[in-house]
Amino acid sequence: MKTATEVYTGFTEELVKPLVPHEAASSVEVMGEEVQVPTILLSLEAYTDTHYIMEASGSDEVEWLGTVQKLDGDKYLIGKVFLFHQQVSGAHCEFDQKDIGRFYTDMLKKDPANKSVLNSMLFWGHLHPGDMTEPSGQDEDQMELFAHNTFFIRGIFTRGGKCVFDFFDYERKVKITDCPWLLHLDYDDDRRKTIADEIKQKVRNGSFSARGGRHAVRK
Repeated sequence: MKTATEVYTGFTEELVKPLVPHEAASSVEVMGEEVQVPTILLSLEAYTDTHYIMEASGSDEVEWLGTVQKLDGDKYLIGKVFLFHQQVSGAHCEFDQKDIGRFYTDMLKKDPANKSVLNSMLFWGHLHPGDMTEPSGQDEDQMELFAHNTFFIRGIFTRGGKCVFDFFDYERKVKITDCPWLLHLDYDDDRRKTIADEIKQKVRNGSFSARGGRHAVRK
């Protein structure tokens, strides 16, 4: 796994800067039991799609939903993000609930197995104008609408390359702010084996001599 700062994205940095993990100042709001701070993982697809959303949305505040998969060790992977019809301005955004309902209905009609995807829609992301990632009162009210879930993740993004993830554990009545996050790259075991085989076939140790300013392998 590599962090976003270790991965070349190829994104233009003129108007919208690539998202970069920061040193999280996580805090836990809880009464009683000790709680582990979760790590949020962004799939490469979710990372790039989020950048494209920020790039294409001008100066408006825009929101989206995404799938979340719980991994081992208090890690949560945001795999896919989805845009829906919405009304926006420079400081507000509001989903068209009917469009979300149609999306859910169409997904189930297409394949009943998509229910697992719909049940994993546990991430809400949205853009803030300027460079501020602090939640607004509207942002806090929005999270109350998701309280029927076991947990939910909120992401607040800026076009300056900042993003903050807050974790709401409704089951334990815990809110964890500014969770650390990383870019998650899926490893292809088959491709890894192919490369390992090529290394064995094509790479060998040898002694070197300088010839004309270049190094050559002495056979």
